[in-house]
Amino acid sequence: MFCESQVNKFFKSTKSFAIFSLIFAALLGAIMGIWVRIMSQHFYNFQQISARAIIGSLIGFVLYSFSKQVNISKFNKISRPDIFYILLRTVSLLIGIGLFTFAINNGNFSNINMIYALPTTAILGIFFLKEKLTSTKLFALLLGFFGVILITVKNFSDISMIGAGEIAAVISTFFYSISYVSRKFMSKSMNNEEIALIGSFTMGIFALIVSLMLGNKITNFFTLDWKMLLVVFMAGLTFILIGVSNNYGFEHIEAIVANNLLILTPFFGLVIGILVYKEVPTLIGLVGGILVIISAVIINYSENKKLKLVN
Repeated sequence: MFCESQVNKFFKSTKSFAIFSLIFAALLGAIMGIWVRIMSQHFYNFQQISARAIIGSLIGFVLYSFSKQVNISKFNKISRPDIFYILLRTVSLLIGIGLFTFAINNGNFSNINMIYALPTTAILGIFFLKEKLTSTKLFALLLGFFGVILITVKNFSDISMIGAGEIAAVISTFFYSISYVSRKFMSKSMNNEEIALIGSFTMGIFALIVSLMLGNKITNFFTLDWKMLLVVFMAGLTFILIGVSNNYGFEHIEAIVANNLLILTPFFGLVIGILVYKEVPTLIGLVGGILVIISAVIINYSENKKLKLVN
């Protein structure tokens, strides 16, 4: 009885539910790798990205319309600068997700997820948002990249043995970060949900075009059995639920706390990698992953300290 009342009290608290939403988003971020690997048995790289993005946008449209968070009429009044940044974010995310898809299929599942804790957004913020490079940030960034070296180099006696999937993941984080940083330059004429929907659908169309240009057979979309169709639906649902959970979490709790909660993704990825794929990282790789996560925590802590001084 006591436990039940405590649970009810937790979920009635907006802030508590926001924390739960971000932990859920972190778990979904790791689970997405499972769908990617399964879909790779039937789809080419950009084909499955197209399927995930378009199905996700359609599911999102239903969810957001039901909650009245989307106003379709706004889509006819998008300014030229916003169109430019939507396209920039779409292309950067398409490249980032394309590299992520390659990484998941060609690297150690646990290692790949740990790399995504790398604070590349902080690096781009220094160059594009003119944020100050403090000694703390510099130390954290160097620590993070040292951790990445430990993860990506498979054999230190032969430095040429570098994991292709792990390198793709590192590059991918920068393209994800371009999308995050460029969001700050958009106007407030559309909310996060509307931007997410139009960006997701546009990315799905772009991915399909790229796939056709690469000569991939479009017949793959018409030869799905019910099991693969279910996986495609689950991948699209996971895709949009990550966005919904992130939006809710960042709306109701501090951004620094939210970022720290999302760092749980590598932990969930580590567990999934071991339990589902029996892919256990080496001791050196595990140490590297821990350093990357510590790097991200330090960056978030320094940002939190800066915000408190400003306030």
